[in-house]
Amino acid sequence: MTRAWLGSSLRISPDGQARFLRALLALRRPASPQAQRLALEIVPAFAAAGGWRVRGKTGAAETRGGTFGWFVGWADRDGRRVVFARLVRGEPSSAAAAAAEARDGLLAKLATLAETAEAPAPARAP
Repeated sequence: MTRAWLGSSLRISPDGQARFLRALLALRRPASPQAQRLALEIVPAFAAAGGWRVRGKTGAAETRGGTFGWFVGWADRDGRRVVFARLVRGEPSSAAAAAAEARDGLLAKLATLAETAEAPAPARAP
């Protein structure tokens, strides 16, 4: 059952994972609020660059389409919350290495990524 969802109709995109997580953080999933809070509490915690507190879960798989690793979660700092889903696809030595690459890469770059997301779009000439 560990890889069944990768080759079935239960596929979920990184955007779908982020939408699911936003709804869970808002306690809007079809489960009791207590069950949703408990689920959020057991997500592993990490420290990231720039003082961000991160909670997230890695996953990995080797399929016919390649090796995949992902890190899905949220980060908090100074009252701001960022939900993320990072997918790494490639040829690392193993699926577990891809998951570690997804996690470690996001933790190292989170401060820069969050600043980029905060930056206002450049004004366009009329």
